[in-house]
Amino acid sequence: MVTYTPENSMFGCLVRRHKTWRRQADNRGIVRVFVPPDALEPREIVRKDVLADDRVNIRKDVPADIPKVMMILETAIASLTARAEHAERIADQERQRAEAAETQIAAERQARQDADARAAAAERDSQAAQAEAMRLREAERERRTFGLLARLRAAWRNE
Repeated sequence: MVTYTPENSMFGCLVRRHKTWRRQADNRGIVRVFVPPDALEPREIVRKDVLADDRVNIRKDVPADIPKVMMILETAIASLTARAEHAERIADQERQRAEAAETQIAAERQARQDADARAAAAERDSQAAQAEAMRLREAERERRTFGLLARLRAAWRNE
C-alpha cells in the first residue's frame, strides 16, 4: 500500500497510469492505493534502437530529457533577456524624459526669477516717478502762491 502526495509525484503518475490497482478511501478523504510490490522496483527502460553496449555509457542519475530541459531553459533565458533589454530601454527613455523635464523646470525657474527682477525694477522706477511727480506738484503749488508779478520775475531770473 502506498500513500502519495502531490510532492511525491512519481507515485501519482504510477497510480494514474494503472487504473486496475485497488483503491480504498477513508472518512477523511484520503485514498490509499494498493500497489503491487513489483511496481515499486526500479526497471531499466531501454529503447529498442539503443544497442546493449550503448547502455553502459548512460549514467543512471542523468535523465534522458536533459536536452529538452536545456532547450526550455535557453528559451526562457532568451525571453527574459529580451524583456530585460526592453525594460532597460524604457528606463533609459524615462530617464531622458526626466532629465529634459528637469532642464525645462530649471529654465522656467530662471525665467520667473528674471521676470521677478524686472518687476521689482519696474516697481522701483514707478515709485521714483511718483515721488518726482509729487515733488513737481508741490513746487507748482508753491509757485502759484506767489502773485503774477513774482512769477514773472522768477521766470526772468531763471529761478
